[in-house]
Amino acid sequence: MSTPFEERLTKARIAKGYSQDELARKIGLSSQSSIANYENGSRRPSHKLTLALANTLGVTVDYLMGRSENPDKTLAEELKQSRSALVEIRNLIAEGKVSDIPANRIEQVVRALDLHIESIPDSDNTIDTKK
Repeated sequence: MSTPFEERLTKARIAKGYSQDELARKIGLSSQSSIANYENGSRRPSHKLTLALANTLGVTVDYLMGRSENPDKTLAEELKQSRSALVEIRNLIAEGKVSDIPANRIEQVVRALDLHIESIPDSDNTIDTKK
C-alpha cells in the first residue's frame, strides 16, 4: 500500500513532465533508481532531499508528506484559511443564520475538522473522515 508521499511524489513528477532520471539529475542524484525507490516506498529521502524534491517540483513539503491537500499551501496556510472559515461559520450559527453558510466555507470546515481528527491518536471511538 502506498503512502501519500509516494503517490504525491509520482503525481507531481508526472505533472511537471519529468522522467525519474530527469528529476534525479535536477536534485543532484546520479541515478533514477533513488527516485524509483522513493516512489515505490522502498526508501525515504532525507529531509534535505525532500526539500529539494518539493522545490524542484513546485510543491510544498507539507503537500508531499500528506499534511496539506493543496500543493501550493503549507499546513499553516491551510489552517489559517480553515480558521477563518470556522470563525465565519461559528458567527453565522451564533446569529441563527445557518442557511447563510456558503457551501465552500462548509467544505473548508470539513477539511479542517478532518485534519484535526486525523491528528488525534486513534481510539475505540474512531470517526471515518473518508466518507
